[in-house]
Formats: sequence, C-alpha cells, structure tokens
Amino acid sequence: MPTGQKILQNLAHPYNTRIKYYPLKDGTLRPYQIIVSRSSMFSDKEACSSPGFCVDREKAKAFSTAAEAAAEAAAEAPGVSPELPITDWQAQNAIRNYRAAHRRLYDKIQSNPQLNLFVTMTLDQDKISRTNYDEIVKHLSTWLDNRVRRDGLQYVLVPEYHKDGVSIHWHGLMNDNGLHIENSHHKDHGKTIYNITDFPYGFTTAKRVTNPKNGNYSDAISKYVHKYMTKALKNIDGNPEAVEALKIGGRYYLSGGRLNTPEYFYTNFDYQSVNLPALKVDGYGTEIKIITADDLTFSSLLNDILGGNVES
Repeated sequence: MPTGQKILQNLAHPYNTRIKYYPLKDGTLRPYQIIVSRSSMFSDKEACSSPGFCVDREKAKAFSTAAEAAAEAAAEAPGVSPELPITDWQAQNAIRNYRAAHRRLYDKIQSNPQLNLFVTMTLDQDKISRTNYDEIVKHLSTWLDNRVRRDGLQYVLVPEYHKDGVSIHWHGLMNDNGLHIENSHHKDHGKTIYNITDFPYGFTTAKRVTNPKNGNYSDAISKYVHKYMTKALKNIDGNPEAVEALKIGGRYYLSGGRLNTPEYFYTNFDYQSVNLPALKVDGYGTEIKIITADDLTFSSLLNDILGGNVES
C-alpha cells in the first residue's frame, strides 16, 4: 500500500477507485485488485462531496459487491462452456449466488496464507450420519469450535457429495498448528499424507500445500478449493439437480477461527485514462474498469494510481 497512507482512514468524500490488498504472513500487504469507476461510489463511511451527493457505507459496500459481480459475469463462468446460454432464471440466480460465495471464500483464502493444510474429511456411517446435513454440521461444528478455542484452529471447509449423490464429505484448508496430526507414512505425488488424530467422526487426510514456483501458499490452495466449488457448475443450464448441488444444506462452505479479511485503499483516478474494457454495473447506472494482479499491466496501473509511491 502507499507509504504514509492508512487504509480506510481520512475519507473526506466519495472515491472512484478501490485497491484490494491481501495480508501476507510477514504482516505486509499484497495488492491484488483495482476497480476504477466512472462515478464516485466507494466509501467506508458516510461521505459527501457536496450537500446533495452522499454515499453511505452500506450503499458503497453494495456497489463494491455489484462491481465485482459485473467483472465475474463478464468472464467465463467456471465449468460452464461460454457457448452454453444460461437461460433458466433459477440457474442464473444460482450462478450469481455461487459467484458471490466463491468470491468471499477466495478472499478468505488469499487473506490467510497460514491455512497451509489441505484437508479431506470422510465420515464413518457407524459414528455419524453421512447424509443428514444438519446432524453432520451440528457435531462437526462442536468439534471445530473446541479446536478454535483450545488450539487456535482456523479453517474453511467446503462440502461435497460422494458419487452416490447423497453422502457428504468435506474438503478444506486449516492451519497446521491448530490441529493434532501425525504422519500416516504414506505419500501422494511425493507429499506426505497426515491424519488428524482426534477427529472422532471418520477418516481424514491432510497435506501441506506449497507452490514450488513462487512459494505462495494462497495461490496454490485457492486452486484446490476452487476445484471442488466449481464441479457442480458443469451442465447447469436446464438441470435443476445441478442447481441444487451448488449449495449443500443451504451453505456453500463453513469457516471459523480468527481469519483475516482483505484491506482496502480508496483514492480518485482518471477513469478515461485507464485502458481496460468498461463493464456495466447493474442497478447503478455506471461503469467500471477492473484488473487483478495476474494481468501484466497491473503493476503499471498501480504505480500510476499511487503516483509512484508503491512499497516493494
């Protein structure tokens, strides 16, 4: 973030530019996303540029959500062929809700690189129901909450159906120092497989997640969880069962512990000077231009917005 500036402070009026940052293990922040709006719609609290034009916090928050949704809608829906028209209203609504949930989960993962174990939990029918979601979550939540309080566990867990279409298991990410694990003496593609020794409801595997190319845990584990959240989007058009499969038991995922959240910096920048496609934001009568850190021009735009005042 820019030197001498503090995130979410000194907001005197609405802004048209928002920069999203993800916390890193060393306490620094990694810039990830830039949104530049044609209109000044961003603010963390009620802010007025004139007596007749104010943007309150809730409206600004809603606009941020709508802006990111517009960007996601413009991209290919994960797992859905771009040639496949999504015409059914139920399917369209399911995809919108999925994208919002996936964005929240992605932010949680990227903001918490200490979640360095990829965990699979398979339930034992002799110990707990494998099909009753409410019963499963009741017992699983008690076990998780105890680990959060006693051991500082942090986690995100995504439910998935087995091939039988009714039994549920879980994939997710946890911090290794919040679990009691032991070496299973088995490996998967050269990685040691661990077991959670005090999980009372079935069988577990846990693998440390690393990215050998750049050592960035968050990028690697985001891909793991993304894989399991996007399976149900395949062939969703006109398939009510596929729509229902997007959300098991009324939830897309579980999360808990002291998880970090993204941080934001707001400023103003010349919308017309940004050489990116314009996207309409439904319900707000304005357009945005959006870019993420994986784009080759991201660093250049970031430098332009912050006036060269970018911390390395």
